[in-house]
Amino acid sequence: MKIGIITFHRAINYGSILQAYALSRFLRDEVGENNVEVIDYQNCAQKKIYKLFEFPKNIKSALRDIQTLANICALRRKYKKFEEFAICKLGLTAKKYGESDIVALSNDSKKYTHLISGSDQIWNVKCADFDENYFLTFNENAKKIAYAPSLGRLDFANAEKEFIRCNVKSYDALSSREKISAGYLRKLCGREVECVLDPVFLLPASRWNKIAAKPADSEKYILCYFIGNVPGMRRFAKGLSRKTGLKAISIIKNLRDIFSGFETRLDAGPQDFLGLISNAEYVVTDSFHAVSFSLIYHRKFWAFSPSESAGERGSWTRIPNLLNIAGLENRILNADNCDSVNIYESIDFKKVDSNLVPQIEKSKLFLRKSLGVIK
Repeated sequence: MKIGIITFHRAINYGSILQAYALSRFLRDEVGENNVEVIDYQNCAQKKIYKLFEFPKNIKSALRDIQTLANICALRRKYKKFEEFAICKLGLTAKKYGESDIVALSNDSKKYTHLISGSDQIWNVKCADFDENYFLTFNENAKKIAYAPSLGRLDFANAEKEFIRCNVKSYDALSSREKISAGYLRKLCGREVECVLDPVFLLPASRWNKIAAKPADSEKYILCYFIGNVPGMRRFAKGLSRKTGLKAISIIKNLRDIFSGFETRLDAGPQDFLGLISNAEYVVTDSFHAVSFSLIYHRKFWAFSPSESAGERGSWTRIPNLLNIAGLENRILNADNCDSVNIYESIDFKKVDSNLVPQIEKSKLFLRKSLGVIK
């Protein structure tokens, strides 16, 4: 057996690289260290998205470049950590591939008995870095498995629907990360589609601790990781810090948070991200994977989402879907309710685990059955 995985593993994004690690690590534990590879594929669009500097199109983008330049040393350390993690931890192919190397990728992929798409938003055709190779169009021989890919938004045009429908035909086993996406694919393709958990849940906290980097400072803190600009989120974090007397540490995703007044981490790599979450007293975030690791590490957290209606329409389904499974819908906040919650409310993680463990085992079973490891 030889397994190849294709996913967004080169994105300078904590969730993307850690979910790639989790799937690769779980499968290597299952079928052998040398029998699993992450195909080192990255298209030009993704490289462009994560360039440190962008060509200034307007005043806003020029200001971003100025901020990047002012923090260039820390940001270069961060990028280096991502690169080293990918090389040392993921089990990459010896070759790198891009759009111009598809003939080579097609030939080289003949060695695989199984190919896996997933996880992350690799099937979100509206993503700037999406391309058809994430549907494994470069190979016609291997058994094809979709493990927890996300479609993102579901408001597809007819041509996009047909593109998805045609490309999933060749898959031997289908799954998706969100219940709503699984239902959408089931209806679109007329096939069984399992709803499985994100790959990060395939590994227990004890396994993540083996690679997590413990923060140097032993002082207690609130961890903030903000992806978007959800109304009330930053105000809530400042209020939580003031009321608890705990300092707030912000892992910087958006350079505007440099001026938040929080203690900042611009150079945090994937292992720092794990360590900062696992040692936090509270986590405040709108990140799906920050919420996921808060659950894995049993950290008190508050997750922000714009509104339920926005969640039904788009990518915000990720957090509500996960917290519905965990039985923690009450930890979802928005501008309307964030000022009225009891910030000291505890989480019964025994109950959370009792909800998640059956779904984790179901997800592992899907992979094992799809690979033929068990019948």
